[in-house]
Amino acid sequence: MTGVMVLPFTYALAPLPDNAPMQSIILAQIAQTLEFSALTSFFGLLLAQRIGFGAPILKGITGGEKQKGYLNSILGSSVIWGILGGVLVVLLASCSGICPLN
Repeated sequence: MTGVMVLPFTYALAPLPDNAPMQSIILAQIAQTLEFSALTSFFGLLLAQRIGFGAPILKGITGGEKQKGYLNSILGSSVIWGILGGVLVVLLASCSGICPLN
């Protein structure tokens, strides 16, 4: 979903020629994002246990266990870091003159 949401920002950074087939470009961008996400997720989950990381929420979902306590413990910090990251992107984009909010 994030790959689709970042498309307007991507096109603001690198405008397309006037005769570019927008539908084909959007479909190719979505396909590329899905492929990259699938590959990185697969290898990330494969290698996570070897280096001591885990995916307790995913493991709980696939194993039928309840992970509500763990999810609640990280939810607040995840929301805060997500908001701070979004604000940082907008600030950096506005400093460089490519922010769509200007």
